[in-house]
Amino acid sequence: DMQCESLFYNTRYIFSPAKIRLESTIRKNLDMRKKDIDIKVKDMGISEKDGSIVTDMKLGYRDGYYVSCYVVNHGGRVMERLAENASPISEEEWEQTARNETVFGKDGFTYADLQSYHREVYEKYCRPCGVSDRVRELLDGIQEGAVTRYDTAARLQTYLSSMDYDAECGPLPDTVTDGRSFLDYFLLQSRRGYCMHYATAFVLMANEMGIPCRYVQGFNVRRENGAMIVRQSSAHAWPEVYFDDVGWIAFEPTPGFAVPTGWDVAERETDDIPDVPEPVTVDLPSLDYEEPIVEEKRIDPLIFIIPSLAVMVFLIAFYLISRAVSRRMYSRMSLCDRCRYTARQSIRILGILGFGMEEGETLAELRDRIAQSDRQDVSSLTGFIPIYEDVLYSERELTEEDAGTAEDMNIRLRALAKKGGLRSRILLMIRDR
Repeated sequence: DMQCESLFYNTRYIFSPAKIRLESTIRKNLDMRKKDIDIKVKDMGISEKDGSIVTDMKLGYRDGYYVSCYVVNHGGRVMERLAENASPISEEEWEQTARNETVFGKDGFTYADLQSYHREVYEKYCRPCGVSDRVRELLDGIQEGAVTRYDTAARLQTYLSSMDYDAECGPLPDTVTDGRSFLDYFLLQSRRGYCMHYATAFVLMANEMGIPCRYVQGFNVRRENGAMIVRQSSAHAWPEVYFDDVGWIAFEPTPGFAVPTGWDVAERETDDIPDVPEPVTVDLPSLDYEEPIVEEKRIDPLIFIIPSLAVMVFLIAFYLISRAVSRRMYSRMSLCDRCRYTARQSIRILGILGFGMEEGETLAELRDRIAQSDRQDVSSLTGFIPIYEDVLYSERELTEEDAGTAEDMNIRLRALAKKGGLRSRILLMIRDR
C-alpha cells in the first residue's frame, strides 16, 4: 500500500507501480476519505483507460491518494524461475484469484476474458516488421543457445545494454521510415541513443523473434530515505515481455539503467541450505577500571543566536522597505498599470494555490480550468482575469471600479494562500514584487 501526494503537476493520470490492484485502490481511497488523515484525499473516480489508471478530475497541488499494488522483484532467480516454469492457470485457480482480488463475476475478469486477452496480446504485440539479412544474422546470434523465452529476452537485454547511451544523439535521418530501416540504422550504424531508442529496438527485435513485447513509458524512480520523489527528469521508456502464464515482465536494455528491484532476498537452493549453528556465548572477565573524566567543552550558544537574529532582522527590514517602496510606486501608477501589476501578482498566487499557468495555456483557458476544478473558493476569485485580458489585448478605457475589483480579488487570494501554512507564506514573500 502506497500513500501518494501530488506536488507541482496537473494530470488525470495516477502514478503507481505497474501492477496496480485497481479494485483495492478504489476501495482504499473511498475508505480514507472518511478518516482524518494527513493528506487531502478526493473522491477522484479512479478507473482504467487503455492500460492507464486515470481519475475523473485532475490532481493538483497537495492532492493525495492511496494505491494498492504488487511490487515485482525484478532481476532475481525467483522471477526467472517463475517466468520459465509457471504452469497454465486453471479455471478454478483463476476464480479463486478473482475472489481474492474482489473482482469475481465482474465484466472483464472471467476465465474466458483471460483466454481472450491472451489471444489479443499475440495479435497486438507480436507483429514482426521484417528485417534485413545483416540484422537477421545478429538476431540469430543473440538467440543461439537460448532455451526459454526469458533467456532470449535476457540475452537481448544484455546485447543492447552493451551499446552507448547518448541523450544528445540527434534526430533520426530521413532514411528511417519504418521498423526495418530503424533497426538497420540503430544497430548497424549509430549504435547509440537514449531510452526511447533502446526500448523501441528491443520491442522490434523481440517481435521478430516471435516474442510478444510492448513499449512502455513512465518514470524510473529510486527510493530516497523511504520515499520516492518523481521528477520530470526521471521520465523513461522500457520494454515489457509477455509470458503466457505470468503476464508482463519489464526488461531494461538502456545502458546505465537497471530494472529496480522490489526488495533484497537471500536466495538459496532448498536442497542446499546449510544448518545454522546456535549462537556461541562467551563469558568475558569483568575489568575493574575507573572511567576517565573528560572535560566537556561548552560552546556559547550566543555564537549562533546573535548572527541568526541579525540575519532575520535584516531580512525583515529588507522586506518591509521593499513593501513600502512598492506601495509608493503603486500609488503613482496609472489605472492600466495598477490593474496589470495587481493581476500579475494574482497569477503568481494562483500558482501557489496549485493553478500555475501551463505551457501554451491562455488566460481564458486558465480560468476555465480553475472553474472545472473542485476549488470553488479559488474559482470565485478569478474575476480579475477578464480585466487583465482587457489590459493586454483591448483598447477599452479602464475604470476605478476595474482597479478596485482586481485589488479586492488580489487581497482575498492572498488571504486564501496564507491558509496553506508557512511554506505558502514564504512563497508569497518571495514572489511579492
